Amino acid sequence: MLAAWPITLDPIFSGLAWALIFGLFVSTDFTLVVIPAVYYMVYGRRAT
Repeated sequence: MLAAWPITLDPIFSGLAWALIFGLFVSTDFTLVVIPAVYYMVYGRRAT
């Protein structure tokens, strides 16, 4: 995400840079927060 930050100042490629930044942020958020939380809600309460 930080590597795409300087591209945001370019008038031609700024849209691509913002799409890269937010795409990486959302995919990281899903991988580290949402997927484990849903997994815990589904399978976490089935303790043996």
